[in-house]
Amino acid sequence: MVTPQIARGRLLMLVLFVVAVVMTAAAGLAALVRYVPQWLGS
Repeated sequence: MVTPQIARGRLLMLVLFVVAVVMTAAAGLAALVRYVPQWLGS
């Protein structure tokens, strides 16, 4: 039986994981946007 506390903990972990993935993707995208013009310009 899954108690509400466990369900809430799992949901919180899932949300934190998604946020971490999104932030990592955003950082990678920002790096690409920053470096691609240099590659194209050279």
